[in-house]
Amino acid sequence: MSLRSSTLATAAMTAAMIGCTLLAPSVASAAPTQEAATGTAGQLQMWDGSQHYSSGQFVITNPTAGASDWELTFSVPNGSFENHSDWNVDAQVDGDRVTLTPKNGALAAGMSEYVSFGIAGDGSSALTVQGCDLGGAAVGGCSAAEDQGQAPTTPGDVHVTDVAHDRVTVNWTPSTDDGPGILYTVTLLRDGDVIREYPVPGAHRTSQVVDRLDPDRDYEIVVTARDSDDNVSAAEAVSFTTAADPSVAGPATPADVHVNTEQSDRVIVNWNSPVTPELLGHQVLLFQDGELIRAHVIGNPRQASVIVDRLTAGTDYEVAVLAYDRSGHETTSDRVAFTTAR
Repeated sequence: MSLRSSTLATAAMTAAMIGCTLLAPSVASAAPTQEAATGTAGQLQMWDGSQHYSSGQFVITNPTAGASDWELTFSVPNGSFENHSDWNVDAQVDGDRVTLTPKNGALAAGMSEYVSFGIAGDGSSALTVQGCDLGGAAVGGCSAAEDQGQAPTTPGDVHVTDVAHDRVTVNWTPSTDDGPGILYTVTLLRDGDVIREYPVPGAHRTSQVVDRLDPDRDYEIVVTARDSDDNVSAAEAVSFTTAADPSVAGPATPADVHVNTEQSDRVIVNWNSPVTPELLGHQVLLFQDGELIRAHVIGNPRQASVIVDRLTAGTDYEVAVLAYDRSGHETTSDRVAFTTAR
């Protein structure tokens, strides 16, 4: 499935570009790393984000007494890399491998280069930077890909219970992993767009109440598991529809539907339906061989009969009457069968 959230991505990108230094990094600064063959040293800081968008920066420092050139390569295995420092750094992307080089030549002695970036994802996996190589040297805060371990197994049997008009409970069976510390994320979507995420604290938790829903709406819920190495499982999803709002009563069901069949090409359909301030009107539905072939819309809520014409003599039909109100609620009578005159 395709999961997207352009609104979340845009907001996160903006924060990354204009306010990164105001956020707390999600990875603490590591001890100074070894210098590359060219004399530079590197440090990675990732800012708090989500599985849909994350951001961070590299700091490339030249602690030597002379100018030093540099080249940094790394992998972004679960997202699309975005260079937010293209005014001074070139980024070459080959699959999930990224190579950064300076546009302004060698880095002067004692100076640092700050490279801001973003990572856009599809909501199914953690957005990480792995396998950094700065001219043969490691980069602080950047783990090698082989150190990440295996991702947790996919949460199983994802299903919803206690379906109400404004909330449901989502349940799943536990994931397993090659290490401790599994945590789950429940993501709510509507029409393919992410509405919000619920981080589930504690590996023992295998259910989550999802609230603030709209009545009688279709939703999708995705559950993923994350381990202590930030590996994220494949997603398991379930679709559901919330119940109607019990505080809003729909129109009364049209009753006493009957048909006058004295003519061969038309009939008169009559019914009884209480007139209320909320009632907007009716539709008379015509069926043949079980299929709906026509609907006559009556916008006057007080009108309780209609002529249905363009019929064929000696033919079997069915008719039903639908009432609809200002809140979009509908009720429909049982179908009444009739045969036109010959």
